[in-house]
Amino acid sequence: HCVLEEYQKTKSQPDWDGNTQILSLCAASKNELMQKLDALNAQPKWEEWRRDCFKSRSSFDHRMDWRLLLITRKGESDIAQVIQKTRESLIQFQKDKPLPPGVFIEQGQHSGKLAFLFSGQGAQYPGMLLDLSCLFPEMLDAFEKAHSLQLKNQAEAALLIDLIYPQTTFDPKEAEQDLLRLQDTLNAQPALGVIELGAMKVLSRFGLKPDLTAGHSFGELAALACAGAFTEDQFLDLAFQRGKCMANASTGNGGMIAVLALEKDVAALFEANGISLVPANRNTLNQIVYAGPIDQIDLAEKVLASNGFKAKKLQVGGAFHSPMVANAEQPFLKFIQSNIQWNSTKVPVYANSTAFVYPTENIAANKVLAGQLAKSVEFSQMISTMHRDGPLRLLRSGQVVGYLAWYLKYLRAKSIMQFPLTQVRVRKQASTILLCFYARLRLWALRWILPNGMIVLLKPRLKSMGSLWR
Repeated sequence: HCVLEEYQKTKSQPDWDGNTQILSLCAASKNELMQKLDALNAQPKWEEWRRDCFKSRSSFDHRMDWRLLLITRKGESDIAQVIQKTRESLIQFQKDKPLPPGVFIEQGQHSGKLAFLFSGQGAQYPGMLLDLSCLFPEMLDAFEKAHSLQLKNQAEAALLIDLIYPQTTFDPKEAEQDLLRLQDTLNAQPALGVIELGAMKVLSRFGLKPDLTAGHSFGELAALACAGAFTEDQFLDLAFQRGKCMANASTGNGGMIAVLALEKDVAALFEANGISLVPANRNTLNQIVYAGPIDQIDLAEKVLASNGFKAKKLQVGGAFHSPMVANAEQPFLKFIQSNIQWNSTKVPVYANSTAFVYPTENIAANKVLAGQLAKSVEFSQMISTMHRDGPLRLLRSGQVVGYLAWYLKYLRAKSIMQFPLTQVRVRKQASTILLCFYARLRLWALRWILPNGMIVLLKPRLKSMGSLWR
């Protein structure tokens, strides 16, 4: 037999296959939760397990004192083994103690604001969020919008989807060329833009919205779009234009270097050795990225190493966030003034260059957005300001790679809970990570108030989530 379906121009539903399931249990006490866990069939067939998971989600109450969630995947999870490990974890449960992968346990209630944090250039990689692009119509819609702009402008040689998802190759040299093409500033920034737009639209499908937003470098543009400062088309247009301005300003004789040391110690060393570099990213108190001419970067690398400092040159196309790219500011400002009509933001957006909330007045906002290109990213101070304005739970849009590894330690030190949307190094599917993220937030019982006063829980739209929730 052959079943045919009428072709539809647009993708209307996610392609969930039901192979990833969430089990959700809640109870008033630890003993009651253990009893519910023990009552489960430890060796069920997958269809039976799916029914058990659906029943558990239907009765889950985030207000209960004890909450437990499991993420399981068909063909990858031994249910009996998962239940046994979960039982052992529950017996030995202590807050902030690591749990087995896919197991989430929480006791008591929590408060805090949910922040979306968007990654900047350097977080891109071929194949990013591939499975989400295959699953969700929102991702495809973001690509369609970007491609329409590309075809309209007739300036880009390759479509973004071909740069982000190149053809499979078994030739290491071809794979390296694919990576280099995506790393090009002209391509990297709009590529991040389309992926981050798609990701925020996917999260919106789950009913997930931030209380505040921010980004690192390019990510600030995505944070503004997420907050509703401009339309999706305007955001993508800005992403293409920002990439062009930054690429044109990069003459090839500038670079950046990350240093693990206090700024005052590095400044003294640079002064003593006649090194002319400026702080470009103040990421933490003891992790600063410096920018300047290539010869000064090379000299700094040697001097730092000889004096026992840890440092790493960055694979970037210029001395970004420094006076060396100041000539990108005016063209970008002119484009913003001519093409962008600002909207009132739905939530606060924090600026890299000031570490405070974006100004509400259009002229001032234009100057902050364009001026950010040549000013240092005050990331450490920005996160501190956000945390001061309300205890944070951070959702990261991008992968922490290379010199961004400081990020994890910094957030943990500030007791800020964070959730990544993608983890390349552990080779997990983004869809599974998305569900783990959902599980964590369900445990933390985070919620927000809509203008009409309704409290919205972190719950997907059941009708549109297909077989996953059946």
